[in-house]
Amino acid sequence: MMSELGPVLAEFNTVVERYCDDVRSPPYWFNERASVSLLAAAAWRLGWVGVEEFSTRKVLALRDDPEQGIHRHGRCDLFLRSPRGTSFAIEAKQVVANQQDLDARTRDALRRARDDARQLFSTEASCRLAVAFVVPILRATDEGEHSEDLDEWQRSCVSVFNGPRRINHACIFPGVAGNFLGPRRRAFWPGVILVAQRIFRRASTVTSAAGDSSGQSLVAGAADD
Repeated sequence: MMSELGPVLAEFNTVVERYCDDVRSPPYWFNERASVSLLAAAAWRLGWVGVEEFSTRKVLALRDDPEQGIHRHGRCDLFLRSPRGTSFAIEAKQVVANQQDLDARTRDALRRARDDARQLFSTEASCRLAVAFVVPILRATDEGEHSEDLDEWQRSCVSVFNGPRRINHACIFPGVAGNFLGPRRRAFWPGVILVAQRIFRRASTVTSAAGDSSGQSLVAGAADD
């Protein structure tokens, strides 16, 4: 099931790079909603269908029996369905991180996305996903140059996901984005990391609303949690 995401993650990289080339501005420095739209665009380009920010029912899980928790109305960040009929209900978070706190902030964003995804009923889609968009920043010198080595930065980003609990992820550092300074011109925003993890919880009987540039990139498949 998760293997179907591979082409979408690869296309996400392509979408980000095309935006950077055309608009000359990194789309991921805006907010979580903008990054979710890039993932949706990648899926649509491959023949998938999807909808963002749709209303649905959620449950605030109780420790003893999550399915008997308090039901409420809420929104899901993204619903995707593949041509093969596999569907994904996605909850996302976005964070900005420097090299020192990359690992901690990535894991915190993924934890918060998991908490939201666990509030979705298991009937929302074939698979519930927690997604974190992590935007690395590189400090700029007074002369507007990189204060850190970009290649080393990319190696640090990749190494975060090579531990024993592997997760699906995509990294894209468009060549042109390496020269984009942030709004206050104090840091560079050279790329974005997308991290995805499947969420498991006991099945529910409730039916959901959704129903059944020398750019450098890396896409890596991973086992389920």
